[in-house]
Amino acid sequence: QIGLWLDQAEAHFIHPTLTTNEPETTTSELESQVRHKGESGDGIRLGGFRSTNNENHKQHREQDALHKYYKELQHKLLEYDEIYIFGPGPARSELYNLMKEDAHFSSKNIHTESADQMSENQLQAKVKAYFTK
Repeated sequence: QIGLWLDQAEAHFIHPTLTTNEPETTTSELESQVRHKGESGDGIRLGGFRSTNNENHKQHREQDALHKYYKELQHKLLEYDEIYIFGPGPARSELYNLMKEDAHFSSKNIHTESADQMSENQLQAKVKAYFTK
């Protein structure tokens, strides 16, 4: 059994029987406001409008970073039969959908739930409460 709190920046693995309050943490390579060498400002003037040619590249880099992050999480979750995924935003449902498409997770019990930012004690309590019911 494992609990996983995640957003697009980091994931916390919480074991329901763990006595310490320090969950294992994995961080993604996704960064906001990244400036890559050789790129200038985001736009150019076209008449009275601004246009950008960097947006496509930025989106691809972001998608590649998220894909790598989700694959790393999936690899770590393979050994567990019961997986409780919770957290804010779309990351939990994106990971859940990828896991449902993967044959390695077809026999595993996976549940997702929306949750806000929490302290380590709150994370531990939520996971313990979920697996004791």
